[in-house]
Amino acid sequence: MERLSVIPFALYLSFSATPAIGESLIENRGIKFFNVVPGNCIVKSAESCEVSFQFSWALMKLEDACIFMEGQPDAIYCKHAEAGDIILDLAVDQSQQFTIMLTEAPQYKKSRRVKVLAIGEDIRIKRKHLWSFL
Repeated sequence: MERLSVIPFALYLSFSATPAIGESLIENRGIKFFNVVPGNCIVKSAESCEVSFQFSWALMKLEDACIFMEGQPDAIYCKHAEAGDIILDLAVDQSQQFTIMLTEAPQYKKSRRVKVLAIGEDIRIKRKHLWSFL
């Protein structure tokens, strides 16, 4: 009697789906993190927020990445690196979303929102009485 050996289907797939030369099974690209500081900008009523924003990020590998500001078609900053840390002086009139995107793989992106808060509208000022010492 002849005996047949059984190969599990998952094991068969791992051998049959071997990558071609130069390809990998798992694409090792993406954005580890993206931060924008400050996250909130406090202004007087009807003023724009003019501040130095610090952008920091890390990628999975060395690639070109660009930072975009919501509503603008062109990038405000681009760099070819695995990680980055840059300070940009910007003026924003309202809450704004910043997005970092890989230039060769735009499906990889992360966004952070900066809130512009106006004194008197979004933030209340606690008023002290003249006779109060606290």
